[in-house]
Amino acid sequence: MKPPPCSPATPCCRWRSRCWPKATPTGPNSPAGSTLLVGGQTEDMGGLAAGADADRLEFILLGKTAAMLSAPLAMGALIGGASDVDVEHCRRAGRAAGIAFQLVDDLLDGSANAAQLGKPVGADAQNGKFTYPGLHGVPATQARIQALTAEANEHLAACRGDTAFLRTLITRMASRDR
Repeated sequence: MKPPPCSPATPCCRWRSRCWPKATPTGPNSPAGSTLLVGGQTEDMGGLAAGADADRLEFILLGKTAAMLSAPLAMGALIGGASDVDVEHCRRAGRAAGIAFQLVDDLLDGSANAAQLGKPVGADAQNGKFTYPGLHGVPATQARIQALTAEANEHLAACRGDTAFLRTLITRMASRDR
């Protein structure tokens, strides 16, 4: 299959809407705008002081690591000439894997030791960060990590082409200890 056209007359951001429904290249609905990367990071910086409800936490999770992983998976599929259906599977796989990655990071911050992790631990609690384990507890966080990892792998398995490496990588990211 042929990759999407890309030239000065048809810039790559022209097909961004295939990766990010309702997104525009710039502005508040862009992948880097107030509804995703910038918005998620801004909300995260507010910590617990800005409120501790599940909807706010989901916005933070979707706007940070989920956005950072779904974009390259979808873009890789686009560059490889994947169908719209496969691009969407890759985007959703990245979103699920990104949230799982963040939840693992939150668990490790509260349970690993500094030597194992390679960085100081307990920073989230010390800085009043709003985390999934803080709101839902460790068992619920572990269960969500498993469900999100399975979801990501199901989306990748549904793609035409060889996604074995990505599925292995996502599974390893979910079970990492550092």
